[in-house]
Amino acid sequence: GTALQWYTTSTGGTALSLTTALSTATYYVSQTLNSCESSRTSVSVTINNTTAAPTAAAQIFCTSATVSNLVATGTLVKWYNVATGGTALVSTTALSTGTYYVSQTVNSIESARILVAVTIFDAPLAKGINSTTSSGSARSPLCISDTKVFNIKPGYSTTNIQWERAVLALNLNNLPTSSDYIAINGANASSYTETNPLPGKNYYRVKFTNGNCNSTAVYSNASLVYYKDCSIASKLAIVSYPNPFTDNFNLSLKNSTDEKIVVSVYDMTGRLIESKKNNPKEISELKFGEHLPSGIYNIIITQGEDVKTIRMIRK
Repeated sequence: GTALQWYTTSTGGTALSLTTALSTATYYVSQTLNSCESSRTSVSVTINNTTAAPTAAAQIFCTSATVSNLVATGTLVKWYNVATGGTALVSTTALSTGTYYVSQTVNSIESARILVAVTIFDAPLAKGINSTTSSGSARSPLCISDTKVFNIKPGYSTTNIQWERAVLALNLNNLPTSSDYIAINGANASSYTETNPLPGKNYYRVKFTNGNCNSTAVYSNASLVYYKDCSIASKLAIVSYPNPFTDNFNLSLKNSTDEKIVVSVYDMTGRLIESKKNNPKEISELKFGEHLPSGIYNIIITQGEDVKTIRMIRK
């Protein structure tokens, strides 16, 4: 039309200025030709308010996830893999590490999309432990004052490393359970230096995790190191004679505990020839060797965590 004028009433009233804010309502419009204003025509006006975007934080998943696992606070949310345009993703769409976008729809009006970072952590890959120095043995433990360095073998894949340790007595033959292991504070690198072991069998392993995915954690094989407190005076005193011997040899024993004493005889190949368990209250001297052929033998005397080794020769 020509020289249009807008009103809030069908007749009378004052024409609206161009800066008048509109609301959802009926308005009326006329045109003016040759100074003559026409009758007014009604016009329905609907103001669609803008829908606010939903709220959502960055999200982490372990191993795998789909769109149905994504979380956002909003009404009729839709997820996209592009900031604008495109098609909303179906709930079964598999996710990958990257950027996704989410909107909500209120009163049939879809909001703008906000960005949501998604991380999918794969299961970590574990490797074993090695060390270039001795780990000792039950018969010959290391001193707890010794320093030992462990390294993770190449080829592992993880975002988090945690060294753990379990300690059992030297005279126990069972393996530690998972609950026996305790995390070593601050031991989170590919290498670990043990400077404060405990007397006994010290088992070391590494826990590998990606992100906070404890459900997919994997572990290295355990590495066993034997330790004793070398600063503690031996409770077991032993004298062996004669050496070399012809018929048999004597073991003279002095001890200060009631723990049973085990005497084991090994040949030089490590084969166990003879073993006896004795009550220390009932003996002060033992005879061995009458059935041994000529040769060299290692005699291992054990009382609790106290271990003595004597080498004897039969002519």
